[in-house]
Amino acid sequence: MLSYLNTYPQNYWFFIFIIFIGSFSVTYIIIPKILWVVQTKNLATPINKRSSHNGIVASFGGVAFFISFLIVLNLLQLLHINILNANLILMGLTVLFVVGLKDDLVMSSPRVKLLGQLIAILLVLFIPEIHIGSAFGFLNIGNLYYGFSLAIAAFVVLGSINAYNLIDGIDGLAGIIGIIIFACYGLIFYLTQQYLYFYISLCGVAVLIAFLRYNLASGTKKIFMGDTGSLIIGYLIGILTLKFLAYNPMSYINVGFKPENSLILVLAILFIPIFDTARVIICRLLKGKSPFYADRDHSHHVLIDLGFSHLRASLVLGSLNIFVIVLLFLLGRYYNSFVLIVFTLMIYLLATYLIHALKTRIK
Repeated sequence: MLSYLNTYPQNYWFFIFIIFIGSFSVTYIIIPKILWVVQTKNLATPINKRSSHNGIVASFGGVAFFISFLIVLNLLQLLHINILNANLILMGLTVLFVVGLKDDLVMSSPRVKLLGQLIAILLVLFIPEIHIGSAFGFLNIGNLYYGFSLAIAAFVVLGSINAYNLIDGIDGLAGIIGIIIFACYGLIFYLTQQYLYFYISLCGVAVLIAFLRYNLASGTKKIFMGDTGSLIIGYLIGILTLKFLAYNPMSYINVGFKPENSLILVLAILFIPIFDTARVIICRLLKGKSPFYADRDHSHHVLIDLGFSHLRASLVLGSLNIFVIVLLFLLGRYYNSFVLIVFTLMIYLLATYLIHALKTRIK
């Protein structure tokens, strides 16, 4: 692979700086333009009864995300950094951008949204280096059948897209959790010299930091990422997760944890999206309702109904995510996957109990 790092190693840190500042600046500058268009053309979406907001807010932050990632991925192609993979990722992002934008404008049916997600996922499956060919000793599981590997890959990306979409319910939460996830993957891919995925992670952090400036604002300066944004970010998180799980974990020894515990670290990095989605679906099924039934049973809704501000609730959940990452990372350095899966289940069950206990206090 011809890499910018191999061609111009002396400019490596400058290039990292340019990617970060460029992604941040593009998003920061474009969002006000989007807000102007939304207000001028009256494109804002009314708030529904489940929302924690009042009034009408623009939901097109994802447009700025797409433009930023478009620029970065094209730049990486010009520098010959994984050209084929960058092209396939960009194609998938474009499909989800169109689907998400249509939903933000006029509402799409669940069938259309699912079809768009499946097409984007199909494109990802053509990237050989993110095929999960082995469990690398997790629970003593070795190599995986190719068909089963493809099914797992599709499930991971589809689950990532929809789990991330579900946590986008209050100001700041999706942005903060996204920054945490991208930062974790970015650090891992930097240490293991997986440059394409490191730059995608770096761009994700920069884009979401810029977005939070407006997402946490008030009045006419506030914007949501909308389905356009959550689909794009969730898709990229899914791709990064696949790359992390597919890469030979022996290379992660330098990162500081046992190779067989890669899956556990994913459960830690994606803790809030996985935990919240799983808990809500299980609760709905236990109540005899559809898993897709709309309610206010999400963790962030519970905190808001207890009187937390949006920012405070987002910071609490973000801090919890970081705590779980640090805890399981440290445990993963000393225990095998059998022991660590027990710790992980205990953490998920304890978090479920705490949310349930808090919900009983809502008047």
